[in-house]
Amino acid sequence: MKSILVSQNRFHDVQRDESRDGLDARLVSLIDGLDFAPRPMPNGLRRPDLFISETNPAGIILSGGNTIGDEPERDATEEALLSHALRSGVPVLGICRGMQMINLYLGGTLTHVSGHAGEKHSVRGRITAFFDRDVNSCHDLAIERLAAGLDVEASAPDGVIEAISHDNLPWFAMMWHPEREEKLAQEDLVLLTNLFRRGKINVARGTKR
Repeated sequence: MKSILVSQNRFHDVQRDESRDGLDARLVSLIDGLDFAPRPMPNGLRRPDLFISETNPAGIILSGGNTIGDEPERDATEEALLSHALRSGVPVLGICRGMQMINLYLGGTLTHVSGHAGEKHSVRGRITAFFDRDVNSCHDLAIERLAAGLDVEASAPDGVIEAISHDNLPWFAMMWHPEREEKLAQEDLVLLTNLFRRGKINVARGTKR
């Protein structure tokens, strides 16, 4: 079974004086349901590039969680994952923080927003038939300046960018968490299946790129 490397949250247990990496078990189940083996990517490695190369993943997921800048070791880990994806051409999915990291990595900027933490709202995009739906929302940072090479795929009613893709790389990112829904949305299943199996974003009106 081919593997997908997935970045992990960094947690600090003050009582035990421990720092731990961890994943939402629902994200593990999502990857397993796509018929890939989830491989957690450790934070804090001296040479994360060697670990990534030896794992030889079929895809990469930048998960949600820690605010960018709060955990420098995680930031460095995800930068190494994206550098590998640039060299190898493997598909990348960014979830929430992961979308923010992709934009920053490529030279974009972020800004604080309100009304997007602990909410559900609609998203619409240039592929309206595919993206006109409600999604969960768990963030207070959003894209301010979109990096060169990225396209907006969906936005919230207030204009906040909610999904992006890359012009010529198999990279897609969303601000919502597909793994947090009681049942994986059919639209997200189509996106993720085609992203990791075909390196394309398949949509209701046809195939992009």
